[in-house]
Amino acid sequence: MLVYDHIIELKDYGDSLREVVIRNNGRDKPTFMITNDFEITTKQLVLKYAKRWLVEQSIAEQIGLYHLNRLDSSIVVKVDFDLTMSVLAETIYKLFSNQIPGFTNVKSDKIHRLFINNYAKFKIDDKKINITLNKKVNLPLLYETDWFEKEISIPWLDNYKLKFKIGISL
Repeated sequence: MLVYDHIIELKDYGDSLREVVIRNNGRDKPTFMITNDFEITTKQLVLKYAKRWLVEQSIAEQIGLYHLNRLDSSIVVKVDFDLTMSVLAETIYKLFSNQIPGFTNVKSDKIHRLFINNYAKFKIDDKKINITLNKKVNLPLLYETDWFEKEISIPWLDNYKLKFKIGISL
């Protein structure tokens, strides 16, 4: 990584600013930062912003996967709601992946592909919802989760019981 740190003057600003240019940081084009903090070292400044960029990158990935304003979406929503729903979906995927052994640090798009993007049969009878997932290679890992083998009561759905099982292939 190459870093160039120097002082600049902006027209009509009335004070000096510090410009830091970073090259060879994994991006095609250099990254420019402008700050009025002359106390912090260049290394501390780059590390401070690197943490912020990780958060921004995570949000960008979430929006890319769940974005409600995508071309294939039939819903057009405001940005605040869209961002909130995207972060909520990412959190739910993270909670789901944390329960599957070996998948704690797996990204949401892979969790979606391996576990969620599947066909299922639903059967509702006697206050019980049976969900039979079509067999996929990674689905047996769900047997190791606490909730998969149990019947789950859904209080907001008149205490219907939810039960999962793995069926046959397509």
